[in-house]
Amino acid sequence: MTEKTGIWKIASEAGAAGARAAVAGLVVAAGTPPVDRARFLTSLSARLRDRLDQGGTWELHLLTRRTTPDQECRLDVWLRPFDERGRRGPACEPTLSCPLPNPPARDGAPVDASPSHALLSADEDTAAVLHLLDEQERLVQLHRDELHQTNQGVLALHSDLEAAALAQRELLEAERSARAEVERARRLLNFLADASAAITSSLSPTEVLRRLTDLLVPDHAARLDVWLLDDEEEGDEESGPVPERSRAAVVAALTSLTVGALRNARRAGIGLADQACLADQAVFAQYGGKVYASTLLLEFHLATGTVRAVDAGSPQLFRQRGDHTERVELDAQLPLGMFEETPYDEQTFQVEPGDRLIVVSTGVHGARSAAGDLFGERALRQILGATRSTPTYETARAVVAGLVEHYGSRELMSDAAVICLDWQGRQG
Repeated sequence: MTEKTGIWKIASEAGAAGARAAVAGLVVAAGTPPVDRARFLTSLSARLRDRLDQGGTWELHLLTRRTTPDQECRLDVWLRPFDERGRRGPACEPTLSCPLPNPPARDGAPVDASPSHALLSADEDTAAVLHLLDEQERLVQLHRDELHQTNQGVLALHSDLEAAALAQRELLEAERSARAEVERARRLLNFLADASAAITSSLSPTEVLRRLTDLLVPDHAARLDVWLLDDEEEGDEESGPVPERSRAAVVAALTSLTVGALRNARRAGIGLADQACLADQAVFAQYGGKVYASTLLLEFHLATGTVRAVDAGSPQLFRQRGDHTERVELDAQLPLGMFEETPYDEQTFQVEPGDRLIVVSTGVHGARSAAGDLFGERALRQILGATRSTPTYETARAVVAGLVEHYGSRELMSDAAVICLDWQGRQG
């Protein structure tokens, strides 16, 4: 159902103001919500102002419509040009529409359309809109406060997560350290269990000598010849007397224990320095520092020629490359078993195919003649240079022969050990 509510001719600002006041009175009387009313009247004012700027006479048409009795009634407004000869042009813009919750009756009381009343109504509309804006601002502030609290909670949660991650990393590090200590203890216990038979049999030199070859031969070797050279004199490797035990038995037991400890540590797959630490603990646990072992540990990498070394004592190491002989300087560290829980560090150097390594013990490079002259490095270099082209065993024999000649007797004050090795690298 559609009804024409009114038509206004507009040719001046006064006419536009009167038409707007009439429309405002109509929507106010119909109970249009303030926000819808303000939005509708603002759009209408803008269109009226635009038509006045264009000039001429215009008609303002009002139309109320309701499709069904239950449907909300609406007010439609449009403008069209009107000339003096009564010709009407088409509507220039889309229709403005506004809801009318309580449309006025045909015979109802007239609506106050005076500009003053419209102005006051506009102020009321403005006040209603400002009130709604205030409510929206309060809601925005409330949401802003809630968002701020949420952000603070997120920051606190993030801080807690970082603290938890740090604690987890610390726990993981502690767990790794604990596992390493457990593994270290397990290897030591395995070694002690494996070495218990050798320690027990050390009371019998004959049994130790019988088992020594088995201890020294690595898993990958086909055979290995072992000689244990000893004399009846007290040597530098004993720091005090051992009652009720011959020196031969002590040396045999010490050798068996040390070699067994090193072999078991190597089988456990740990580094060279840790192997020395385990052997040091085993020897000290057995002898309490009264007896110790001077040892040089070497580990060769076949592919690269890198050699890892731990000098646990005071041997000297020489390297021959071509016709040049040089001493490989290693940090002298404490012998195995001298003190409890001695730390050891490993060093590295390189060998190339064709190099020869010669190791001499303290009983060789520290031997003195009857006149007090030290055998020393100079004599060693002369012998090593003269035997460079001979087999390794000939070089070792030449060093021992030169030592005996320098000392003046085969009855040396200290044990003398010479090891000579030719490095060929990995073949094929």
